[in-house]
Amino acid sequence: MEQGHSSKNLFKLPEGNTFFCKSGKAILPFLLFLFFSPNAWSGAFQSTIAIDSVSVLENNHVIIGWTLVTNAQEGFVEIHRRLDSGLFAPINQVPLDQTWYIDAGVNAASRPHSYYVVARYPNGDNIAVGNEAHQTVFVKEIQRDICSKLLIPAWSNYEVSTTAGQILPLPVPFDRNLLYLSFEGGEFEQILELDFDPEETFFPVEEQGTYCIKVKTLQTQTGITSSSNVRCIEFNYPDQPGFLHIRQVTATDSPGEVKISFYGDDAAPNPSYIIHREGNDEIFYPQDIITPSQSDFTWYDSNARADIRSENYIVKTLDSCNVNVLTPIYISTVFLEVQSVTSEVNQLSWNQYNGWPETGVHGYIVERKIEGYTEFEELSFLPPGSFSYTDDLSFFDQEILYQPVYYRIIAIEGEGNPLGFQDTVFSNQAHVIRETSVFVPNAFKPGSQIAENRVFKPVFSFFSPSDYSMVVFDRWGQQVFQSSDPFQAWDGRSSSGDSPAGVYSWVIRYRDQAGRENEKKGAVILIR
Repeated sequence: MEQGHSSKNLFKLPEGNTFFCKSGKAILPFLLFLFFSPNAWSGAFQSTIAIDSVSVLENNHVIIGWTLVTNAQEGFVEIHRRLDSGLFAPINQVPLDQTWYIDAGVNAASRPHSYYVVARYPNGDNIAVGNEAHQTVFVKEIQRDICSKLLIPAWSNYEVSTTAGQILPLPVPFDRNLLYLSFEGGEFEQILELDFDPEETFFPVEEQGTYCIKVKTLQTQTGITSSSNVRCIEFNYPDQPGFLHIRQVTATDSPGEVKISFYGDDAAPNPSYIIHREGNDEIFYPQDIITPSQSDFTWYDSNARADIRSENYIVKTLDSCNVNVLTPIYISTVFLEVQSVTSEVNQLSWNQYNGWPETGVHGYIVERKIEGYTEFEELSFLPPGSFSYTDDLSFFDQEILYQPVYYRIIAIEGEGNPLGFQDTVFSNQAHVIRETSVFVPNAFKPGSQIAENRVFKPVFSFFSPSDYSMVVFDRWGQQVFQSSDPFQAWDGRSSSGDSPAGVYSWVIRYRDQAGRENEKKGAVILIR
């Protein structure tokens, strides 16, 4: 801050000159009276006082500097400060020849402060009144854009007004603002020079730490400056999520649906997660973005087709600035396939579960359910490297084997999860339904050495018919056999004894497992 200097212009008598009145009497005593009378010259000489600048010191006190031009020899300067009410009040007095004052009764970091000064005679009469009130430059709270690594300081400019608050232009205006920056308690360095009018700017920072800012307003014509308060801010990059643990990627009871259970780092502010699923073209497409309110959360993919394939996902973790901060996680569902090797043997196969990199898979449980007879029950526990299983159903009654058979795989997480979990994952439910068929032989021989060839009857595969009837006719249309039992066969005999060799016609009627009525007709050769 450039401080003002007072100047007192004292009137002196010219040397060698004597002043007389018209009567011829010397008037020196009268002049001496005028000279030394405090108010005698008020009409002949105009005293002035004006603030040069007000400026904030490092301790947030305010220094006021002014210029006083007067011929007065005695008196004082009275400093006025605007109070919180908006009115000005005197706060102190200093000798007439003092041109500055430090106001230690304020904290200029809390708000801007405005002052004006008055020069007075000892008796309190005005010598000169500074009608202009000068207000300090005030740096407000600094804003920051962490994601863009920007500091955004704002301030209220140096202001001159009447004591009633009307803004006034200065004869020599402040025309530049200089922005100074200190990092981690270091020296202030000028980083920007701005026009006077803006009251906000921004600039990038590259390091984390404490930044302090002050503004110095400048009259380039006179060199007078005014410094603001110092405002500091702690600039730290956002805490980044340190981990994301995917607890489960599992099929649900809804066909095709996948449930993904997460456990995220809740110490980081506002992390979010983008879930991608692989499409048929082997490209991963974003499905959803999740911003959870807690560390443990779940997402359902109702558009998945985990019942017909293994669904592959990629999960990306974003910090609060939407920057990907962790290695994307690739994970797949367990997909189970079942094939009928024979009418009584099913072959199961599935892919490895890759969702527990810390602990791996402890093992796989194979479960089976027969519709209408059993719920899911454990068939076998297999070690982690097993991806197939053969199920032999030969010990079941044929009636049971006519029903759909369902299977599923349960992957069990290994021990030692650092977060304390030990989860399970379910595959899709795969099932086999044996293809039903009806076989009617076209010949039989009662005396055959093969038992199956000695009688005539239809063979129903993988279902039991209802409302069954079979009628056999000879070539003249006479009925020779009739039965409503699907397991009863014609042995080539009729009520009159052994039927002769030849061609016989038959009609079979039944209701299948879907409730449909069926009728089949044909001919069979009886061989003797």
